[in-house]
Amino acid sequence: MSEPESRPNKVRPSRRLLRAGVIVVLTAAALGGLVWAASVQRPRTDPFATEPSVLSARWFLEPMERNRFLRLPAVVSDLYSVTFAADGKRGWAVGADGTIVATTDGGNTWQAQASGTKAELWSVTFAADGKRGWAVGGDLINAGTIIATADGGNTWQPLTSGAKAKLMSVTFAVDGKRGWAVGDQGTIVATADGGNTWKPQAGGTKDSLRSVSFAVDGKRGWAVGEDGIILATTDGGTTWQPQTND
Repeated sequence: MSEPESRPNKVRPSRRLLRAGVIVVLTAAALGGLVWAASVQRPRTDPFATEPSVLSARWFLEPMERNRFLRLPAVVSDLYSVTFAADGKRGWAVGADGTIVATTDGGNTWQAQASGTKAELWSVTFAADGKRGWAVGGDLINAGTIIATADGGNTWQPLTSGAKAKLMSVTFAVDGKRGWAVGDQGTIVATADGGNTWKPQAGGTKDSLRSVSFAVDGKRGWAVGEDGIILATTDGGTTWQPQTND
């Protein structure tokens, strides 16, 4: 007698559907896990950092960013001046239309602060404590603008400078009390009480002054401006003398 022919095993349709369903579920779960992992990843601390190698742990732990610049502060106004506290973490930048932005992490992230003015802010400086700060500026409408803060920029208050021209630069002695601001038309104003009151000083020039700096002693100072002018003082600004600039 001849042996019966062997028949190939056939997978039932129901079993095929079951296998396909398992594959779909596992694939969906894997994709869902990847989406969840991506959603809980924190942005990179440094938006300028280079992409990590695929062989490093950073490649798995950090998100891939194609438009990292979008995380930078969306400041549309020009910025003219920047200063940092002694700790190198807290910093402030000022600019057009009363713009002030501040950072507390060394510049990785910046937040806008309300200056309370629409005047151009040309210069900013802070005391070493990072709490007391001053910004100066002005334009055709708001001449001699000075604003100050005592809480790191959370709130800014206007000060009366008495200046009739825009102010371009400001500096303070280490005591945070004596300060000087210079600007257009040879303007120099000074304070001895942390900015509460300002008095004009005679620089002996009508040239616009763009920057001012003082030594630690608060007595020796220099101001520079248009046409190469350099002024110097050795008595805290009571008298200013032109310097030779050959």
